[in-house]
Amino acid sequence: MKIKENYSLLMFGCSHNSAPLHIRESFSISNETESSLYNNLLLNKNILEVLILNTCNRIEIYAVVNPLINKEDIIEAYCHTQKKAKEDCISYFSIIQDEQVIRHLFEVASGIDSQLIGETEILGQVKLSYQKAQKHGAIGKVLNRIIQKSFQAAKWARTNTGISKGQISIGSIACDLGLRIFGDLSSTRILIIGSGEIGEKTIHALKLRGAKDLAITNRTYEHACVLAQQFSAIAIPYEEFPEKINLFDIVICSTSAPNVILCSEVAKKAMALRPELPLFLIDLSLPRNICSKTAEISNIYLYNIDDLAKMANENLKARQSEVDICRATLAHKAQQIWTHFKDNYDKHEPIFSGQSTEAIELLKID
Repeated sequence: MKIKENYSLLMFGCSHNSAPLHIRESFSISNETESSLYNNLLLNKNILEVLILNTCNRIEIYAVVNPLINKEDIIEAYCHTQKKAKEDCISYFSIIQDEQVIRHLFEVASGIDSQLIGETEILGQVKLSYQKAQKHGAIGKVLNRIIQKSFQAAKWARTNTGISKGQISIGSIACDLGLRIFGDLSSTRILIIGSGEIGEKTIHALKLRGAKDLAITNRTYEHACVLAQQFSAIAIPYEEFPEKINLFDIVICSTSAPNVILCSEVAKKAMALRPELPLFLIDLSLPRNICSKTAEISNIYLYNIDDLAKMANENLKARQSEVDICRATLAHKAQQIWTHFKDNYDKHEPIFSGQSTEAIELLKID
């Protein structure tokens, strides 16, 4: 019996391709909610394996399922977990199946489906999602093999094409925006709110571009102190940063907080103390952490991740041929892998066992 008659691959998801920023932030899920979603999905006996990819620009559920499953069971589990009405979500979610799922995951891991084409952070996010799924006992032989192959696909794309030329990341784009505005960052006063991975990479990129006057704040003050020491910056207690916004020229926010932490009232007070000096706010968070109304205040300029993506992709035409080559090659590899899965499912030593050297070599991406 062949693979397609035993189970199917499904991906149900919403991303920057299908939903605007305000919708994506309303769909984002916390770590606690993600655990509940895993539990709710795995209660369905027709869902055999599952991985949730939850980033600032996408919520995608990859699943190995019994072909008899009601496909809407997946989005219903999501809506139940998020306490959302299905009719409010369904138009923003897309569903793909079988070979298309493999192809899509390859494109995601490689960065060519990212809002910032060629960005490098997504691969780490896929790997982290894989680790979380493993901890929930949600990964089996099929998804394990496909995800491992997506890592190889990403490595191939970065090694053999120019899609990631310049090490594109949300942090580096934020720094480039600062350079556009000020020209020289050496005397620009910059506050970074958040000491997570994106915040750390942003600080590193700022230092490489000549920034010297850096301050860091975080809910856990010790984390801010560690980063401050590492990058020769100063640490500010989290409860004090609203009163010190006026001291900075650029404020970059990158936290996992589920709500606004920099409101328009705080911004107005800051501008009253620096009425002639512009203040640039860059919000890298999703859900957004800086109130959108701050953009209405005179001399404040607010940028979010969608704004940065537009800037990053301005030179996409110059790299389009690389993207096309990458997409075509990954599609061919996905087709090979899906065909091999189907042809080898009923053999004595199935590909999914991870024990067949011959099978692994056949699926190698080089």
